[in-house]
Amino acid sequence: MPALGLSSESGYRRQDQDPLPLHYRPATNPVNLKEAIWFAGLFLAVKWAVNLAHAWLGNAGIALASALAGLTDMDAITISLADQTSRSEIRMLTIGLLIAALVNTLVKYGLCLALGSQDLRHSTSRAFLAVLVPGFLWLVWVWAGN
Repeated sequence: MPALGLSSESGYRRQDQDPLPLHYRPATNPVNLKEAIWFAGLFLAVKWAVNLAHAWLGNAGIALASALAGLTDMDAITISLADQTSRSEIRMLTIGLLIAALVNTLVKYGLCLALGSQDLRHSTSRAFLAVLVPGFLWLVWVWAGN
């Protein structure tokens, strides 16, 4: 999916057009205790939600927890689902990761549409759609059991 998005964007971008200006985030301490505690809390919450959803709803619970976790972050759901491999089938865990990735990408596309300029919306739409449409089609195909 990332390759589709990159190829779409590179094919769309005109050569005479200046690239959008980059805004850099100032360097921060990579071992910041506050950020580590925040991630640990997020990880525990997602892990708890995945286990609870799986216990109550089975595979549908994994899909639901993946979609909810994908709204914010991919790291916690990836680690949580990787820990489930001994207790669940690999196919459903793959579906869960795909759901989380698609929801996360959809949220980012929504932010571009809602907060971005006309130029940003126009330049990113093809790339996002080149990732989202095949991703959702593949999800339906895999979910159907193929």
